[in-house]
Amino acid sequence: MYWDQLKTGDCVRGMSEKYTYTVTRVDCRSRHQAEVTGTLKLRGGSRYPGDKAVEKASDARCKKYFARYVGIDWDSSAYNYDYVTPEPSGWRNGDREVICMAEDPDHPQNSRISLRKVKE
Repeated sequence: MYWDQLKTGDCVRGMSEKYTYTVTRVDCRSRHQAEVTGTLKLRGGSRYPGDKAVEKASDARCKKYFARYVGIDWDSSAYNYDYVTPEPSGWRNGDREVICMAEDPDHPQNSRISLRKVKE
């Protein structure tokens, strides 16, 4: 499925270091790489504001989504957060969506638990 079709609580696999337009949504009890903690739309004009500005805005919101979803703030958690941001070319076409995710660093490719309200 496309990234913009994901919703909070979806577990995904098929992510790679290289940007891809699609990812596979799976049941959180099956092997997965990450869990969506929230999505947000960035504001801005048609000109891409730059990676640092996009990352700064995404980082702040995704930390909040992580804490709300996992039930504990990121600094105190055993888990990590990450996010997928719009590409500069997508920005020009109106893509402003950021997908915030939680990940298990001990099982980066094959977690089998949901992190919702895990409070760890």
